[in-house]
Amino acid sequence: MNLTVLAASGQTGIALTRQALRRGHAVTAIARDPERIALPDSLNLRKVAGDVTDAASIAAVVNGDSVLISALGTDARKIVRLADHASGP
Repeated sequence: MNLTVLAASGQTGIALTRQALRRGHAVTAIARDPERIALPDSLNLRKVAGDVTDAASIAAVVNGDSVLISALGTDARKIVRLADHASGP
């Protein structure tokens, strides 16, 4: 199965990505800075730069993947508005 993990550089994103790889899934891991995705390179892992507030950057990556998993965390001190893909990039 093809999976895409948003916020793949955070603790939850790393854990989800690691589990998916162990189960044999192909994973596209999206983070603002893909270098922060602290997992070894693998044939089933693709690390990609993307910004959840920019619908075009996410849509370009998830096109064709069967499952999208969000590992976005929150920061009570900061308001973040996610991109609304339905309204178009």
